[in-house]
Amino acid sequence: VAVVMNFTCHPTVQGGFEISPDYPGFAQKTVEKHYCGRAVALFTNGPCGDIRPNLTDRRTNRFRSGTKKDSARLGNLLAREVVRVAEAVRCVPPLVLRAASRVVRLPLEKTPKKFHVPAEVQLLRVGDTVFAGLPGEIFCEIGSAVRRRLLPAETFVVGYANGEFGYIPTARALAEGGYEPSDSIEVYGLPGRF
Repeated sequence: VAVVMNFTCHPTVQGGFEISPDYPGFAQKTVEKHYCGRAVALFTNGPCGDIRPNLTDRRTNRFRSGTKKDSARLGNLLAREVVRVAEAVRCVPPLVLRAASRVVRLPLEKTPKKFHVPAEVQLLRVGDTVFAGLPGEIFCEIGSAVRRRLLPAETFVVGYANGEFGYIPTARALAEGGYEPSDSIEVYGLPGRF
């Protein structure tokens, strides 16, 4: 048995270069402990390209890096909600499974020779539920648009699926600029913005 959780928030509580399970790892351990090892907890990121943990310094009201204790606290909060929802889930007769995959070409602006990044998009349908696997660091608003497009299905958007090649921002974010839509292209070695 598995419990699959999908949550939209960068796993960057602790920040820096320390290797850590961050809040998803603590959430997974807590869920598995709740089920006494009878279930495996799987974590998938939602479209969190522009969503980060809300850890602020109370004196300055500015974002701060978290600690292992913060990761544990946030992971345990998520785990409690996951268990609450999982306990309400009821088994149903065998479901129909369907899958589809397509490679799309994401254009970059202001590049010679009209440079494109190939991106595999996948849909997995399990009964009335759809998992939409999108590569890259998708912005939350794009994930919401995907969910609306796939209504009435209950849709879980899974970010970072099939590759990580940069942030996929909205047009509004591109106009605003900043790290995710503009400055990060150097980190990812892209010749231009999406």
